[in-house]
Amino acid sequence: METPHLAKSLTTTRGICLATFILLCVFLLLSCYRAYPYVDNVNQATSAGDDWLTYKMNALNILHDGLSMPAIKNNYHLPGGFLYNYFLAGVFALFGENSTYVYLIQAAMLALAVGLTTLAFKPFLPQKAAAIYFLALALGAFVDVFLFYTFRLLSENLVLFLLPIFYFLIVATFRRRSFALASLAGVAMGLCALCRQNLILLGPGIAVLLFLYLKGQPRRTLISLSFLVAFGVIFSFLPLRNYAVTGEISVPVIRYTAQRLTSDVQINEPITLTSLGRKILFCAGVTTAMKLPVYYLKPHWLIMWIAALIYTWRLLKRRHLEFWEAFALVFILLYLGPLLVLPGINSYGVRMIIAVMPIVLLLGVRSLTPQPSSS
Repeated sequence: METPHLAKSLTTTRGICLATFILLCVFLLLSCYRAYPYVDNVNQATSAGDDWLTYKMNALNILHDGLSMPAIKNNYHLPGGFLYNYFLAGVFALFGENSTYVYLIQAAMLALAVGLTTLAFKPFLPQKAAAIYFLALALGAFVDVFLFYTFRLLSENLVLFLLPIFYFLIVATFRRRSFALASLAGVAMGLCALCRQNLILLGPGIAVLLFLYLKGQPRRTLISLSFLVAFGVIFSFLPLRNYAVTGEISVPVIRYTAQRLTSDVQINEPITLTSLGRKILFCAGVTTAMKLPVYYLKPHWLIMWIAALIYTWRLLKRRHLEFWEAFALVFILLYLGPLLVLPGINSYGVRMIIAVMPIVLLLGVRSLTPQPSSS
């Protein structure tokens, strides 16, 4: 009798908030146990050559020498999470230069992300689908992120928290037709792109989507431009930093992609149907297709993708997409598209794919209730 009651409570905003608080407590307790004896574990002896040491050194440079990261004399481009350096610097400034504090905060953000994502998409998950979505998100957050990445200084931990804020704001923008909310959504998207640069395409992509779906609305152009301008202003912090240090305006994701496509012979390979098929299987969780160890396999991702494809097929038959459905498909295509073209998609394991999985899960769970949405 308890399980049905839990499922029913997770269909309400209050129930989701309460469940999120419980998840937060669970993740924090597990983190406190795992982090003991609370000694910093990121140093030259343990982490030489790893991204987490680079992020830590960059954060300390920001903290002690200046916001422009003066120790980096060239254009910043790696590791890709530019904003994450500043996040770490902020945590170190507030709590001390110990990675343990970051791990605890990342665990809390992960739990909050589950609740925020569910609340953002709750209007499009009828009946008890919202409960299924929350529980599946929570399980996925634990299995895919908490166990592998929460206790690493990696930018995915920040972007997984920022994206739900963006989801919430962009849905509210469309529903309320508000240019102020559109600006806030653009700021959130800009922060996400500073943290995971392959998200840069989402800026113009979502602006176009808003313009198309607000057809006939009096502030259609203003809302779309507000989003795009706010996104551009926030993302400009990275090329402006590079200009201040080197005198050259550089958008790192564009330069780095071009370099990898043209000069990195060791990982470069022609884009063929076979190579593209392997990359698609990799994104679907069949990571052995890209010669990763078996423990990287994500069979639950494959199930999510199959369910999402079923719902997408129903959308094509319906020949009409609600805004949230179009948003989900555009997000998946623009997020994964560059990764499928870029050589070496398996260089970072599966952590580059994790950010898209809540959207895939959304479509998959919605396939359980295929009736058209009224929103």
